[in-house]
Amino acid sequence: MINYCANYNKAVRKAVEVLEDYEIPQAPVDLDLIFDALSREISLFTYGEYMKLSGWTRQEVINHFDSELGVCCYKRTTNQYVILYNETKSDPFIHFTLAHELGHIFLDHHQVAGTEILNRSFLTQEQYDEYEKEANCFARNLLSPAPLAWTVIEEGKSRNQNIDIQNAFNITESAANVRINFIRRDLRDYTTPMKQLICNIFIRYRKRCCRCRSLVPMGAKYCVMCGNKRIGKSLRYNPLPPDIAADKNGFFYVCPRCGNQDLGEHSRYCMICGLPLFNYCSGHGQDGKTHKRHLNRSFARYCEECGAETFYGHLDIKIRMEDSEVKYTDGVDYNENTLRVNVCPVCGNDEFGSNAEYCRICGTNLYNKCEGEADQDINGNIIYLNQHANPSNARYCEICGKPTYFSQRKILPTYQVYLQRQEEEDARFMALALEEEENISYEAEPPQAYIEDTPPFSDIPE
Repeated sequence: MINYCANYNKAVRKAVEVLEDYEIPQAPVDLDLIFDALSREISLFTYGEYMKLSGWTRQEVINHFDSELGVCCYKRTTNQYVILYNETKSDPFIHFTLAHELGHIFLDHHQVAGTEILNRSFLTQEQYDEYEKEANCFARNLLSPAPLAWTVIEEGKSRNQNIDIQNAFNITESAANVRINFIRRDLRDYTTPMKQLICNIFIRYRKRCCRCRSLVPMGAKYCVMCGNKRIGKSLRYNPLPPDIAADKNGFFYVCPRCGNQDLGEHSRYCMICGLPLFNYCSGHGQDGKTHKRHLNRSFARYCEECGAETFYGHLDIKIRMEDSEVKYTDGVDYNENTLRVNVCPVCGNDEFGSNAEYCRICGTNLYNKCEGEADQDINGNIIYLNQHANPSNARYCEICGKPTYFSQRKILPTYQVYLQRQEEEDARFMALALEEEENISYEAEPPQAYIEDTPPFSDIPE
């Protein structure tokens, strides 16, 4: 028997996955939607039904399965499950018990443990506890997802958080207490897409700003569009702008300002317009205190955590998704390993020595380095440190955000000029296309052979 350690992150992710896969529409969660979809894999029996089949008393059933609430048995030969539960318990007890047993199934506990029944007769106390903790985490996030529970608490209709949670999710008082106590811990395992998914599933709990009526993201304390703290609940709201996906460190995959998507794995700044690829807040919260700088969504003008203005909000960055596929192709060919250009971008010379750093014809630097950091040597001469080499179309350094050599020497135009030239070129192309279309004559009859060779409609397959 192997040792096992509860993986709460896995349990949370699996619970959200089940909510999405089985299209749960609202809270309290209707578990019958899951059981109906899995009726061939999972069979449900009450303790009373098992008593009739076995001839045992209720207490004998409880003692046999080592549980007063319920148990899940696994048939290894058919890969099927049987869930038995005590129907004499209250509906909230049964609701959580069934979700808990589903946790054992979706988390593959029987296969991992190598046993058909998960109880103390087949597991050590330590192993049993770890499986139970993980199944409980799954159950509470299936029935009362942490972001939604947070919303219910903040918008509570009574002064008792426990009662609000019980009523919203049809769980027991003890389960509601656990949900409240573990809410912050569970929220840490919810990614932004997972929070948005919960928001989309439980639409009737959506929040909006009382000032600008913008949709408020799940779990946000402030409106990300106007910074207002007064938040209400409504089915009518102004939708949020489209967001740009980010990696695990919060760096966006596409530049929100210029649309550049040619970004390296470690890019922190856009090499075309120099914009940082992260949207930090200033840290100066509306409560008058200085907080740590929080990462925010690409469209956020204000921090959802502290209400401080974000960097993109300060710069008035407006995300235009139609620019998200812009390709800046005005750089010359270069060696992707050394980043040295293969052709001089000024004079077109392509004859260089193996160790050449400058063009032998016009003296242009063959490396598009950033300006780096100015310093002085021991003789007082100005030197530049930390100069990073960049692709030939880079206006700014991807690592430090400083201007590049090709940008400073006006070898490359600004991204605004580049986009303007592209628009003018597209306009000229459209004008030529329209002119050619106007010169086409449609008066001539099509060739008779073409008409005769065309099959009748009845012969054309649908």
